[in-house]
Amino acid sequence: VGTNSYLLGATIPVSPVAKVMLSWTMLTPNTNMKDAYNAKNQSAYNLAYSYNFTKRTNMYAYVGVMDNVGTIDTAKQTTVGLGMRHSF
Repeated sequence: VGTNSYLLGATIPVSPVAKVMLSWTMLTPNTNMKDAYNAKNQSAYNLAYSYNFTKRTNMYAYVGVMDNVGTIDTAKQTTVGLGMRHSF
């Protein structure tokens, strides 16, 4: 039983204090896993935005959508987050 995993991501500066981050990931089960568990390819799409108020404080928001969660056909998940970070 095994899988292969792939990731493609990018960070795009939109101003001196803001950036957009994108990523795509895919998990592909090997032949044994497909045969034994009818496993499907799992894929995830993510989008995030980060804004720096100062060098030590920023705010961020993100959303992620995943298909075939845990390689289970039709299982879906959506994650949304919003936060503020301060470094001491």
